[in-house]
Amino acid sequence: QLLLIQVQKQKTDLERALLATDRLLQHNDLLFKIIAVLPGVSLVYLAASVARSLWSRDAQHQLGGVRACLQHVERLLLDAEHFHNIGQEALYREAQGRLSLECRQLFRVILANVPRPDQARFLRELALIAASDRSEGHKHLAAVRISRYLNALR
Repeated sequence: QLLLIQVQKQKTDLERALLATDRLLQHNDLLFKIIAVLPGVSLVYLAASVARSLWSRDAQHQLGGVRACLQHVERLLLDAEHFHNIGQEALYREAQGRLSLECRQLFRVILANVPRPDQARFLRELALIAASDRSEGHKHLAAVRISRYLNALR
């Protein structure tokens, strides 16, 4: 009988321990759910961060193309102004022709790489650069404004 009593006591103790463990698991149910979801959320966050990084790098690369084209325009403006000041009309006309071609190229680059809402102000300044009735000084100021717009887009 003593053995039966000991077995019954161990059975009761085991049931109490299992009940306590069950209660503990029920209280920590929310924690277990959070731990189960955490790797998925981390993976989504990591993917979003990588995508955002790639997108911003791509946008900077695209604006770099606009910036390079704009530098060519500014160089041609300075060349045209220099040739006009020293009286070299043939070189001045050649620089004006190259400037016209470079403005066309800048127009295409702006349409392809500048966000649509910002294109109007870029194209307005580009029209001033391409206008034949404007002085090289006015054209250069328009190029400076385009450069400022580019810096504001970063």
